[in-house]
Amino acid sequence: MSPSPPTTAETVGALVGPFTLEGAIVKSLERWFPTYLPECIRQSGLAGGQRPEGTFGPPGAIYGAVDLEEWDQEVEDTAAAILVVIEEPDGAPERFESAGYSQDYKLTVGAQFFNDDKHVGRQGASIYIQAAMGIILQQFARDFPDLITEVRMTASPSVILADPDVRLQFTGQVSFEVCVCPVVIDSLGPAEPVPSGQLPPDWPTVEKPIGITVDAIEPAIPPSE
Repeated sequence: MSPSPPTTAETVGALVGPFTLEGAIVKSLERWFPTYLPECIRQSGLAGGQRPEGTFGPPGAIYGAVDLEEWDQEVEDTAAAILVVIEEPDGAPERFESAGYSQDYKLTVGAQFFNDDKHVGRQGASIYIQAAMGIILQQFARDFPDLITEVRMTASPSVILADPDVRLQFTGQVSFEVCVCPVVIDSLGPAEPVPSGQLPPDWPTVEKPIGITVDAIEPAIPPSE
């Protein structure tokens, strides 16, 4: 019996682009926000009765965006919108003989937060972006070890007024450089076309559309009474 020809999954390997990276980041943020948000609230001294009921609940949306101004206007005023922005590649790709090409990408994560009280608004934008910082630096590469080799923070969390004329919308932001390896392994590739090929199962795949509102996660701690 002749051996079966290699499948696309065995010979193609990773084929990674900005959308793949964006989807992976969104998944990590969705997974870890219930752990990190309450801790940021606690460290900021706002746990218990020091915050209005429901002020800093779970994000109303976590999604990819072109820039930090592409926020979902349907997100409720008391809920944060977490935006993932994959910017242009940082420099030329680097090729390794055994691992193929690696590429550094610029990443900015933003937290849009709305509140009638500008002091609470600044607090909220800061707390949500602090949580995002912790998730990206401590968990993202662990969640996707076959995709991410290094994450470096290039700008610490900051909070600005999204629109100085509208003092209700605050933007927290933090920036990173993410090293993706491999982007593609050029030594691989099927010898013949495979009409009914399959996606490589060993590499991250996007399981749902990115750029849409997602279901809110359950808060890890209840609002104060």
